[in-house]
Amino acid sequence: ALGSGAQVASSGDIYGSVWENNWLSTWLHNHVVRDIRLGSIEYKNVWRDYGFGDASGYVLTAAINSNADDIVDTVARRPIQKLIGGIWYNVGSV
Repeated sequence: ALGSGAQVASSGDIYGSVWENNWLSTWLHNHVVRDIRLGSIEYKNVWRDYGFGDASGYVLTAAINSNADDIVDTVARRPIQKLIGGIWYNVGSV
């Protein structure tokens, strides 16, 4: 045990009040972004349609010209997602 009441495990993990009375490895798992991915794809026509509005946390991933003219017909977007504590969350804004 350290002077502050913290404990160091043989694995090097640290336990203490600064980590909300948890092991450091548990605190990191529950509070830190561990991975990032793109979520499910959504398609929307833009030719003679409204397309997508500016939604927070999404990125455009495709612009499709299905008939080879000069106008994009369809766009695709995906939400950016982050993994914290074993749960995937959509990012609110980037």
